[in-house]
Amino acid sequence: MITVSKARLLQMMNSGQEGIHIDPVHIELKGSTPSDINIKDFSGQLRQLGLTCPEAQGMRLKGHVDSVLRKIPYGSLSSMGVFTLNPKTENVWMADCNGQIRMKAEAGLEEMAEAGFVKEAAGEWDEGPTGKETANLLRITYYNDEKNIDNFKWLKEHEQDFPYAETQLMHREEICDTVEAIKKMFADAATACSAATVEGINEVSIKAIFSNALEIPPDYKGGKDLDFKNSRTIPVVLNYNGETHDCDGVGVVRCRYHVTVSDYKEKKQLRHNVVVETEACSALYMDLDLLHRHVRDLDNGYLVNLLAAQGIHVVTEVTTFDSLPPANNDTFSKSMYNGCDEDYAYALVFYKADMQKIGELDNTESDAEDTYSRSITRGFSEITSIQISSELSFELGGTMEKFGMKIGFSVSLTKEWSQSETITVSFTVPGRKKASFYQVFINCAKLRLDRETGKMKYVEYGRLQTDSYKTLDR
Repeated sequence: MITVSKARLLQMMNSGQEGIHIDPVHIELKGSTPSDINIKDFSGQLRQLGLTCPEAQGMRLKGHVDSVLRKIPYGSLSSMGVFTLNPKTENVWMADCNGQIRMKAEAGLEEMAEAGFVKEAAGEWDEGPTGKETANLLRITYYNDEKNIDNFKWLKEHEQDFPYAETQLMHREEICDTVEAIKKMFADAATACSAATVEGINEVSIKAIFSNALEIPPDYKGGKDLDFKNSRTIPVVLNYNGETHDCDGVGVVRCRYHVTVSDYKEKKQLRHNVVVETEACSALYMDLDLLHRHVRDLDNGYLVNLLAAQGIHVVTEVTTFDSLPPANNDTFSKSMYNGCDEDYAYALVFYKADMQKIGELDNTESDAEDTYSRSITRGFSEITSIQISSELSFELGGTMEKFGMKIGFSVSLTKEWSQSETITVSFTVPGRKKASFYQVFINCAKLRLDRETGKMKYVEYGRLQTDSYKTLDR
């Protein structure tokens, strides 16, 4: 059974709907000679596992491979390489409390290798040694069971627009010979891979995916029972045009498989208890901006989880208080996290927003439109060392009483706001109208948390100068 997200279903509906134009995805790829299943190499992999019977060699083995390939439902997706993942003990995306994440969102294939991804086989297309988008696709499927990390699962739970599909865990247990067990593993894993994509994977790519699927992982211990588990992660492309370098989408498939065969080397025992487990998931993006945002959000999640483990809870929707609140945990948890050092953690507390008039343009004597321009300072003043992590962004909003009415405001605070800057703003004013121009100022204070004692106190005060607004006078 396959589960498809609402975002993925909406993609499918729109792509087949007349009158709906979807811009192609542009990605620079080069054609590549895909890996194929080499019977001699495959037989060698089986020998490494201790399988030396005639059924695991030569033409008999080829017959088994062909019989499996005939049963797989193929589709239209092409591969951009085949990767396996051996997660490192250390989480390479772990950050310090100031948000200095070791591996940034711009990471390429070299950094993916640092995370444990190894390219096992060539696909039909290749992005080159840097492979930015290939790396992004690998990244959203990264998992580390020891660290309880699964990026795919995290995106499912936190991103409503994550366009994913997945198969349920397939568990098969029966009595059969060892070669038959391997065949079942291949058939189940290949079928799961193709089914999890909805569009299906083409035959050439399926062969590349499983060209060395029995390569022994570095941590394989062996034993009287065959206990073999591995994974394949396959970046894919939908309907790629090698001349225009456009396609209908880029995506990724992750398949994990596990086979156990009891007493598999026992020659007197021809049939064994066999357990085969396979599961697969996929995501398909028809917009690279969405993929990039999901990668950034993964970074945000890592940092937030790290800080929570240290007792520092971060919210990305920041409260604007009516007045300076007391220095306590509730205030800290509703404010903007602002970094830490060995002894202290800091938050910026926002309170008492106000709107000040910065200019006006009287155009009531003309029928023509006129333009008003002026320079304003945007950012923080009077507070030192503003630290907004490049991996986090904060939404600051609220309302204020002004001119006898409630006025709402909203500001997205990113790293660019860490330093004040002077910008020029321009507004147009219609003929026969008079306009006033305002800027929102929000008071702020730096709240310091003693990480050892838990005590808090305010240590600095200043204000945030935001963007400007225009109102037309009646």
